[in-house]
Amino acid sequence: MHCVSRVAHCWPPSSSQLHKHWILSQATKMPSAARPSAMAKSTAAHHAISALFSEPLDFSEMPLVVQYEVKYQKGTMTWAMRMPRRRPERTMKLLEDGYQTSGKDFSDETPWVIMFSPNLTCPDTKIHFIFHHKNPITGEYEEKHLTLPPKPSIEKTTNLYTLVLHPNNTYDVLFNKQSHVDCEAICKLELKAKILTHIRCHMDDMQIAVETGVDSVDIVIGTSFLREFSHGKDMIYITKTAIEVINFVKSKGIEVHFFTEDSFHSDLVDLLSIYQTVDKIGVNRIGIADTVGGANPRQVYDLVRTLRGVVGCDIEIHLHNDTGMAIANAYTALKAVGNILENFTPAVNPLKEIDDPEDKKPED
Repeated sequence: MHCVSRVAHCWPPSSSQLHKHWILSQATKMPSAARPSAMAKSTAAHHAISALFSEPLDFSEMPLVVQYEVKYQKGTMTWAMRMPRRRPERTMKLLEDGYQTSGKDFSDETPWVIMFSPNLTCPDTKIHFIFHHKNPITGEYEEKHLTLPPKPSIEKTTNLYTLVLHPNNTYDVLFNKQSHVDCEAICKLELKAKILTHIRCHMDDMQIAVETGVDSVDIVIGTSFLREFSHGKDMIYITKTAIEVINFVKSKGIEVHFFTEDSFHSDLVDLLSIYQTVDKIGVNRIGIADTVGGANPRQVYDLVRTLRGVVGCDIEIHLHNDTGMAIANAYTALKAVGNILENFTPAVNPLKEIDDPEDKKPED
Protein backbone atom coordinates (compact mmCIF):
# COMPACT_ATOMS: atom_id res chain seq x y z
CA MET A 1 0.00 0.00 0.00
CA HIS A 2 1.34 3.40 -1.00
CA CYS A 3 -0.20 5.07 2.05
CA VAL A 4 1.64 2.65 4.34
CA SER A 5 5.03 3.54 2.88
CA ARG A 6 4.19 7.25 2.98
CA VAL A 7 3.25 7.11 6.67
CA ALA A 8 6.34 5.05 7.48
CA HIS A 9 8.51 7.63 5.71
CA CYS A 10 6.96 10.61 7.51
CA TRP A 11 6.58 8.89 10.89
CA PRO A 12 9.41 6.35 11.19
CA PRO A 13 9.14 3.98 14.17
CA SER A 14 11.82 3.68 16.81
CA SER A 15 14.40 0.99 16.11
CA SER A 16 14.96 0.31 19.81
CA GLN A 17 14.61 -3.35 20.78
CA LEU A 18 12.25 -2.26 23.56
CA HIS A 19 9.81 -0.78 21.08
CA LYS A 20 7.27 -2.88 19.19
CA HIS A 21 6.01 -2.22 15.70
CA TRP A 22 3.14 -0.08 14.47
CA ILE A 23 0.82 -1.07 11.65
CA LEU A 24 -1.51 0.97 9.46
CA SER A 25 -4.89 -0.71 9.70
CA GLN A 26 -8.62 -0.23 9.98
CA ALA A 27 -10.03 0.16 13.47
CA THR A 28 -11.74 -2.92 14.86
CA LYS A 29 -14.34 -0.72 16.56
CA MET A 30 -16.35 1.65 14.33
CA PRO A 31 -13.92 1.50 11.36
CA SER A 32 -13.70 4.20 8.69
CA ALA A 33 -12.87 3.00 5.19
CA ALA A 34 -11.44 6.40 4.30
CA ARG A 35 -9.25 6.72 7.37
CA PRO A 36 -6.90 3.87 8.26
CA SER A 37 -5.17 4.37 11.60
CA ALA A 38 -1.68 3.88 12.98
CA MET A 39 -2.20 1.08 15.49
CA ALA A 40 -0.04 -0.32 18.26
CA LYS A 41 -0.77 -4.05 18.27
CA SER A 42 1.41 -5.48 21.05
CA THR A 43 0.04 -5.47 24.58
CA ALA A 44 2.10 -4.30 27.58
CA ALA A 45 4.84 -2.99 25.29
CA HIS A 46 6.47 0.28 24.27
CA HIS A 47 5.55 1.76 20.88
CA ALA A 48 7.13 4.90 19.45
CA ILE A 49 7.00 6.91 16.22
CA SER A 50 8.25 10.43 15.51
CA ALA A 51 8.38 13.15 12.87
CA LEU A 52 10.69 16.15 12.45
CA PHE A 53 9.43 19.69 11.97
CA SER A 54 11.05 21.67 9.17
CA GLU A 55 12.03 24.37 11.69
CA PRO A 56 11.81 24.98 15.46
CA LEU A 57 8.37 25.93 16.77
CA ASP A 58 7.97 29.52 17.93
CA PHE A 59 4.74 30.72 19.51
CA SER A 60 5.94 34.14 20.68
CA GLU A 61 3.63 35.85 18.18
CA MET A 62 1.05 33.25 17.18
CA PRO A 63 -0.55 30.39 19.16
CA LEU A 64 0.83 26.88 18.90
CA VAL A 65 -1.85 24.20 18.51
CA VAL A 66 -1.07 20.55 19.25
CA GLN A 67 -3.92 18.23 18.29
CA TYR A 68 -4.45 14.53 17.65
CA GLU A 69 -7.11 11.84 17.76
CA VAL A 70 -7.21 8.62 19.79
CA LYS A 71 -9.47 5.59 19.51
CA TYR A 72 -9.08 2.75 22.01
CA GLN A 73 -9.81 -0.72 20.65
CA LYS A 74 -9.30 -3.34 23.35
CA GLY A 75 -9.09 -1.60 26.66
CA THR A 76 -6.89 1.30 27.68
CA MET A 77 -3.48 -0.23 28.34
CA THR A 78 -2.43 -1.23 24.80
CA TRP A 79 -2.28 2.10 23.00
CA ALA A 80 0.85 4.23 22.88
CA MET A 81 1.78 7.38 21.06
CA ARG A 82 4.89 9.26 21.96
CA MET A 83 7.50 11.63 20.57
CA PRO A 84 9.29 10.02 22.57
CA ARG A 85 9.04 9.55 26.36
CA ARG A 86 10.45 8.38 29.67
CA ARG A 87 7.37 6.89 31.32
CA PRO A 88 5.27 3.82 30.50
CA GLU A 89 2.16 5.80 29.47
CA ARG A 90 0.43 6.81 26.26
CA THR A 91 1.77 10.25 25.35
CA MET A 92 2.88 12.78 22.75
CA LYS A 93 6.00 14.87 23.29
CA LEU A 94 7.54 17.86 21.58
CA LEU A 95 11.30 17.54 21.68
CA GLU A 96 13.91 20.05 22.71
CA ASP A 97 15.25 22.28 19.94
CA GLY A 98 18.57 21.08 18.60
CA TYR A 99 17.92 17.38 18.97
CA GLN A 100 18.18 16.26 15.34
CA THR A 101 17.42 12.63 14.57
CA SER A 102 16.04 10.42 11.86
CA GLY A 103 13.39 9.36 14.33
CA LYS A 104 14.66 5.80 14.59
CA ASP A 105 17.21 6.18 17.36
CA PHE A 106 15.46 8.15 20.11
CA SER A 107 15.10 6.68 23.57
CA ASP A 108 13.42 7.35 26.90
CA GLU A 109 16.19 9.82 27.70
CA THR A 110 15.57 12.09 24.73
CA PRO A 111 15.16 15.70 25.98
CA TRP A 112 11.63 17.08 25.62
CA VAL A 113 9.85 20.38 26.30
CA ILE A 114 6.13 19.53 26.31
CA MET A 115 4.26 16.34 27.12
CA PHE A 116 0.57 16.18 26.28
CA SER A 117 -1.40 12.96 26.60
CA PRO A 118 -4.36 11.07 28.04
CA ASN A 119 -3.44 9.06 31.11
CA LEU A 120 -6.01 6.36 31.81
CA THR A 121 -4.21 4.74 34.71
CA CYS A 122 -6.95 4.22 37.29
CA PRO A 123 -7.75 5.83 39.62
CA ASP A 124 -5.70 8.80 38.41
CA THR A 125 -7.43 9.24 35.05
CA LYS A 126 -6.59 12.65 33.59
CA ILE A 127 -5.07 14.53 30.67
CA HIS A 128 -1.37 15.23 31.14
CA PHE A 129 0.10 18.59 30.20
CA ILE A 130 3.67 18.88 31.50
CA PHE A 131 5.95 21.74 30.52
CA HIS A 132 9.73 21.83 31.01
CA HIS A 133 10.30 25.33 32.36
CA LYS A 134 13.71 26.94 32.79
CA ASN A 135 13.92 28.67 36.17
CA PRO A 136 15.16 32.22 35.46
CA ILE A 137 17.02 32.34 38.79
CA THR A 138 18.67 28.92 39.07
CA GLY A 139 18.85 28.16 35.35
CA GLU A 140 17.60 24.65 36.06
CA TYR A 141 14.67 23.02 34.26
CA GLU A 142 11.58 22.15 36.25
CA GLU A 143 8.47 20.16 35.38
CA LYS A 144 5.28 22.23 35.57
CA HIS A 145 2.09 20.14 35.71
CA LEU A 146 -1.50 21.04 34.94
CA THR A 147 -3.13 21.68 38.32
CA LEU A 148 -6.77 20.87 37.41
CA PRO A 149 -6.54 18.46 34.48
CA PRO A 150 -9.74 17.43 32.65
CA LYS A 151 -10.62 13.74 32.49
CA PRO A 152 -10.55 11.94 29.14
CA SER A 153 -13.07 9.36 27.96
CA ILE A 154 -12.37 5.61 27.92
CA GLU A 155 -15.07 4.85 25.38
CA LYS A 156 -14.08 3.08 22.16
CA THR A 157 -14.94 6.03 19.95
CA THR A 158 -12.64 8.64 18.43
CA ASN A 159 -11.68 11.42 20.84
CA LEU A 160 -9.95 14.68 19.97
CA TYR A 161 -7.21 16.08 22.23
CA THR A 162 -6.13 19.71 21.74
CA LEU A 163 -3.48 21.85 23.43
CA VAL A 164 -3.29 25.57 22.59
CA LEU A 165 -0.28 27.59 23.79
CA HIS A 166 -0.80 31.36 23.52
CA PRO A 167 1.91 34.03 23.16
CA ASN A 168 0.84 35.60 26.49
CA ASN A 169 1.92 32.41 28.31
CA THR A 170 -1.64 31.14 28.80
CA TYR A 171 -2.92 27.83 27.49
CA ASP A 172 -6.05 25.81 26.78
CA VAL A 173 -6.39 22.03 27.18
CA LEU A 174 -9.42 20.76 25.30
CA PHE A 175 -11.14 17.39 24.96
CA ASN A 176 -13.50 16.93 22.01
CA LYS A 177 -13.61 20.71 21.61
CA GLN A 178 -15.63 20.64 18.41
CA SER A 179 -18.87 19.72 20.17
CA HIS A 180 -18.43 22.75 22.42
CA VAL A 181 -17.81 25.06 19.46
CA ASP A 182 -20.80 23.69 17.51
CA CYS A 183 -23.10 24.05 20.51
CA GLU A 184 -22.05 27.65 21.07
CA ALA A 185 -22.61 28.43 17.40
CA ILE A 186 -26.14 26.99 17.47
CA CYS A 187 -27.00 28.93 20.62
CA LYS A 188 -25.94 32.18 18.94
CA LEU A 189 -28.35 31.66 16.03
CA GLU A 190 -31.23 33.01 18.17
CA LEU A 191 -33.58 30.29 16.97
CA LYS A 192 -37.21 30.20 18.06
CA ALA A 193 -36.57 26.96 19.91
CA LYS A 194 -35.01 25.69 23.08
CA ILE A 195 -31.44 24.47 22.56
CA LEU A 196 -30.74 21.21 24.36
CA THR A 197 -27.51 19.23 24.63
CA HIS A 198 -27.13 15.57 25.54
CA ILE A 199 -24.21 15.03 27.92
CA ARG A 200 -22.63 12.57 30.36
CA CYS A 201 -23.45 12.79 34.04
CA HIS A 202 -20.01 14.17 34.82
CA MET A 203 -19.20 17.50 36.43
CA ASP A 204 -16.33 18.33 34.06
CA ASP A 205 -18.56 17.83 31.03
CA MET A 206 -21.42 19.73 32.60
CA GLN A 207 -19.30 22.78 33.40
CA ILE A 208 -18.38 22.98 29.72
CA ALA A 209 -21.97 22.44 28.59
CA VAL A 210 -23.49 25.26 30.65
CA GLU A 211 -20.90 27.69 29.26
CA THR A 212 -22.24 27.20 25.72
CA GLY A 213 -25.51 28.99 26.47
CA VAL A 214 -27.92 26.07 26.08
CA ASP A 215 -31.44 26.27 27.49
CA SER A 216 -31.56 22.71 28.80
CA VAL A 217 -29.38 19.63 29.25
CA ASP A 218 -30.09 15.92 28.92
CA ILE A 219 -27.94 14.24 31.56
CA VAL A 220 -27.29 10.57 30.83
CA ILE A 221 -25.58 7.74 32.70
CA GLY A 222 -25.55 3.98 32.24
CA THR A 223 -27.47 1.98 34.87
CA SER A 224 -27.70 -1.52 33.37
CA PHE A 225 -25.33 -4.42 34.00
CA LEU A 226 -23.37 -3.21 30.96
CA ARG A 227 -22.08 -0.26 33.00
CA GLU A 228 -19.36 -2.66 34.18
CA PHE A 229 -17.82 -2.23 30.73
CA SER A 230 -18.28 1.55 30.51
CA HIS A 231 -17.92 3.78 33.59
CA GLY A 232 -17.76 0.85 36.06
CA LYS A 233 -19.54 2.69 38.91
CA ASP A 234 -22.10 1.33 41.38
CA MET A 235 -25.55 2.82 42.05
CA ILE A 236 -24.36 4.65 45.18
CA TYR A 237 -21.78 6.52 43.12
CA ILE A 238 -24.28 7.11 40.29
CA THR A 239 -26.84 8.60 42.68
CA LYS A 240 -24.31 10.83 44.41
CA THR A 241 -22.92 12.10 41.11
CA ALA A 242 -26.39 12.71 39.69
CA ILE A 243 -27.37 14.83 42.68
CA GLU A 244 -24.18 16.89 42.44
CA VAL A 245 -24.48 17.49 38.69
CA ILE A 246 -28.22 18.25 38.74
CA ASN A 247 -27.87 20.75 41.58
CA PHE A 248 -25.07 22.47 39.68
CA VAL A 249 -27.16 22.79 36.51
CA LYS A 250 -30.17 24.07 38.46
CA SER A 251 -27.99 26.71 40.11
CA LYS A 252 -27.31 28.06 36.61
CA GLY A 253 -31.02 28.37 35.84
CA ILE A 254 -30.92 25.71 33.12
CA GLU A 255 -33.65 23.14 32.52
CA VAL A 256 -32.62 19.60 33.52
CA HIS A 257 -33.59 16.25 32.00
CA PHE A 258 -32.17 13.04 33.49
CA PHE A 259 -31.83 9.85 31.43
CA THR A 260 -30.68 6.36 32.29
CA GLU A 261 -28.91 4.53 29.49
CA ASP A 262 -30.12 1.04 28.54
CA SER A 263 -33.08 1.38 30.91
CA PHE A 264 -34.74 -1.89 29.94
CA HIS A 265 -31.66 -3.91 30.96
CA SER A 266 -31.45 -2.09 34.29
CA ASP A 267 -32.66 -3.45 37.61
CA LEU A 268 -36.16 -2.08 38.32
CA VAL A 269 -35.31 -1.27 41.96
CA ASP A 270 -32.26 0.70 40.81
CA LEU A 271 -34.32 2.60 38.24
CA LEU A 272 -37.10 3.54 40.64
CA SER A 273 -34.57 4.63 43.24
CA ILE A 274 -32.56 6.91 40.95
CA TYR A 275 -35.64 8.39 39.26
CA GLN A 276 -37.35 9.14 42.58
CA THR A 277 -34.16 10.76 43.87
CA VAL A 278 -33.72 13.11 40.91
CA ASP A 279 -37.47 13.87 40.90
CA LYS A 280 -37.27 15.02 44.53
CA ILE A 281 -34.40 17.43 43.83
CA GLY A 282 -36.34 19.04 41.01
CA VAL A 283 -35.48 17.74 37.53
CA ASN A 284 -37.90 18.90 34.84
CA ARG A 285 -38.05 15.52 33.15
CA ILE A 286 -36.82 11.96 33.50
CA GLY A 287 -35.99 9.85 30.48
CA ILE A 288 -36.19 6.15 29.67
CA ALA A 289 -33.93 4.82 26.91
CA ASP A 290 -34.29 1.61 24.93
CA THR A 291 -30.66 1.98 23.94
CA VAL A 292 -30.28 -1.31 22.06
CA GLY A 293 -33.78 -1.44 20.63
CA GLY A 294 -34.75 -4.71 22.30
CA ALA A 295 -37.78 -3.69 24.38
CA ASN A 296 -41.24 -4.99 23.59
CA PRO A 297 -44.60 -3.20 24.11
CA ARG A 298 -45.40 -5.09 27.32
CA GLN A 299 -42.09 -4.05 28.91
CA VAL A 300 -42.59 -0.46 27.81
CA TYR A 301 -46.13 -0.28 29.15
CA ASP A 302 -45.18 -1.74 32.53
CA LEU A 303 -42.18 0.53 33.07
CA VAL A 304 -43.89 3.76 31.95
CA ARG A 305 -47.01 2.96 33.98
CA THR A 306 -44.91 2.24 37.08
CA LEU A 307 -42.85 5.42 36.72
CA ARG A 308 -45.94 7.57 36.23
CA GLY A 309 -47.05 6.42 39.66
CA VAL A 310 -43.82 7.26 41.51
CA VAL A 311 -42.56 10.54 39.97
CA GLY A 312 -44.28 13.87 39.50
CA CYS A 313 -42.07 15.32 36.77
CA ASP A 314 -42.46 14.86 33.01
CA ILE A 315 -41.43 11.55 31.42
CA GLU A 316 -39.68 11.06 28.08
CA ILE A 317 -38.90 7.81 26.32
CA HIS A 318 -36.20 7.30 23.68
CA LEU A 319 -36.73 4.28 21.42
CA HIS A 320 -34.54 2.53 18.86
CA ASN A 321 -35.98 0.56 15.97
CA ASP A 322 -33.46 -2.30 15.77
CA THR A 323 -36.19 -4.94 16.03
CA GLY A 324 -38.86 -2.90 14.26
CA MET A 325 -40.84 -2.26 17.46
CA ALA A 326 -40.20 1.46 18.02
CA ILE A 327 -43.55 2.75 16.74
CA ALA A 328 -45.49 0.07 18.63
CA ASN A 329 -43.50 0.83 21.77
CA ALA A 330 -44.16 4.57 21.43
CA TYR A 331 -47.90 3.97 21.03
CA THR A 332 -47.94 1.61 24.03
CA ALA A 333 -46.05 4.16 26.14
CA LEU A 334 -48.68 6.79 25.33
CA LYS A 335 -51.44 4.37 26.35
CA ALA A 336 -49.63 3.75 29.66
CA VAL A 337 -49.98 7.42 30.62
CA GLY A 338 -53.52 7.78 29.28
CA ASN A 339 -52.50 9.67 26.12
CA ILE A 340 -51.55 12.73 28.21
CA LEU A 341 -49.12 14.41 25.81
CA GLU A 342 -48.51 17.46 27.99
CA ASN A 343 -46.16 15.56 30.28
CA PHE A 344 -45.02 12.67 28.12
CA THR A 345 -42.71 12.79 25.10
CA PRO A 346 -41.84 9.78 22.91
CA ALA A 347 -38.81 10.04 20.63
CA VAL A 348 -38.02 7.42 17.99
CA ASN A 349 -34.59 6.78 16.50
CA PRO A 350 -35.27 5.34 13.03
CA LEU A 351 -31.97 3.43 12.98
CA LYS A 352 -32.51 -0.19 12.06
CA GLU A 353 -29.46 -2.33 12.65
CA ILE A 354 -30.81 -5.71 11.53
CA ASP A 355 -32.00 -6.96 8.18
CA ASP A 356 -35.64 -6.31 7.33
CA PRO A 357 -37.21 -9.37 5.67
CA GLU A 358 -39.41 -7.06 3.59
CA ASP A 359 -36.33 -5.49 2.01
CA LYS A 360 -35.17 -8.83 0.61
CA LYS A 361 -36.25 -9.69 -2.92
CA PRO A 362 -37.49 -13.24 -3.53
CA GLU A 363 -35.15 -15.48 -5.44
CA ASP A 364 -36.08 -16.27 -9.05
